[in-house]
Amino acid sequence: MREMWKSLALAAGVIFSLPNHVVAQSNNSGAATFIYQPDSGNSEANFTFTITVNPANKDMWFRMSAPSAYSWIAVGSGSSMSSSTMFIAYEASDNKKTTLSSRKAHDRSEPIFYKDLGLNVAVPSPQDSHPNGIIGDTYFVAGRCSNCTDKAAISTDSKSASFIFAIGPQGKSPRSDSVTAPLRQHAIYGTFSLDMKQASGESLPSLGGRAVGVAKTAKVTQSRERGSSGHALVMCVAFVIIFPLGIFLLRVLEKVNLHMYAQSFGLLLVLIGFVSGMVLSKRYNRSKNYSNGHQIIGILVFLLLIAQWVLGFLHHRTYQRTQQPTWMIKPHKYGLGPLTMALGIINAAFGFNFSLAGGLNLVYVPLVLVVFIILTLSIATKRFWAGRRAKKDNNAMFGGPAPAYGAQPYSGGAYEAGPAYNNSGAPPYLGAGHDSGRSDIALNNLGAPPSYSQQPVKPRDMI
Repeated sequence: MREMWKSLALAAGVIFSLPNHVVAQSNNSGAATFIYQPDSGNSEANFTFTITVNPANKDMWFRMSAPSAYSWIAVGSGSSMSSSTMFIAYEASDNKKTTLSSRKAHDRSEPIFYKDLGLNVAVPSPQDSHPNGIIGDTYFVAGRCSNCTDKAAISTDSKSASFIFAIGPQGKSPRSDSVTAPLRQHAIYGTFSLDMKQASGESLPSLGGRAVGVAKTAKVTQSRERGSSGHALVMCVAFVIIFPLGIFLLRVLEKVNLHMYAQSFGLLLVLIGFVSGMVLSKRYNRSKNYSNGHQIIGILVFLLLIAQWVLGFLHHRTYQRTQQPTWMIKPHKYGLGPLTMALGIINAAFGFNFSLAGGLNLVYVPLVLVVFIILTLSIATKRFWAGRRAKKDNNAMFGGPAPAYGAQPYSGGAYEAGPAYNNSGAPPYLGAGHDSGRSDIALNNLGAPPSYSQQPVKPRDMI
């Protein structure tokens, strides 16, 4: 009797549990879903990827969603970036739409558009609750390709197929309809594995609401594009701070040696920035050919800066030996110097736009204006006070300010009348034996004294 009741209880348990099991399978049948949830309390921050493959004809369908604050979202086949086939979505020129691009990575650099995959946008049914586009603050993307699982290196019968995913940095969206639009380096990336047996189906799946068929949980890494930030930092410090400081040291403080040290340090920073820029150019499709205006101007500025430093160094050495200016000072001071500074400062603004960070110009341009105004006012103030000091020294050379009208200009103090002279007897202040008629003494008649305002006459050069 006891065994009978146990059998009835077991049968009842199977019957009551069967509907829940069937519902779960029906909601997720023919699809596998991976979800990356950075904020456990906010499902809207999730990155979701749902995929369905048809083993018979190698067709594939997928859905993706993630916060639109990220500049782009992507999933790729394989366990690493190298040789991965990627599905990448980003904001289109219409901020309510998305652009879907298939790309191929060959190394750890920006993936190249992969036309042969034949990826197309899939259109969900009108009743679908997640149509394509940017809805609210979320990307919703659907894609499909025919006979492509082999091209994408996705095994349809693997119970643990490897995938990678990545999320672009915030605020760096390309906002483009082009499938070859430039992308910034990812801010978050990771790996996961899916059971492709679970993902077997024949149509576009619904966007999954929970993880299904995940064979291996995600390994997530946060990254930061330090190369571009470092390149921009050293270049801006050189052209906006160090080089203007070198000018200030020479033109205002008259410290020639400090000027030379500052400009040499600035050249070292530019050298570091130049090398880092060359290395970074290899990572991105938009810069690999060195054909962008920012790159061309950058190379030109680097060469001009070397020439500027060499001219300044040679002039300084020659001047120390001869104590005479050289021909090199004019191109150094009035030619290469201003030209190199202007090109370097302008090119930095071009660089922010080139790196998809044009918003930083809202900070950079005002900073340049402030430094320019401070430097200009400092030099103008120095010249003003130097002029006043020179005028004061000039007045002191001729006995100070001009005397009032009617005063005796050459008295040494209070005027005291000398002895009267009325042509009766020898003139006063003349020694005995003076003959006013002699003409053989050149200094006999000196003439009237110079007027007070007369400019001093420069003595002729000694030969």
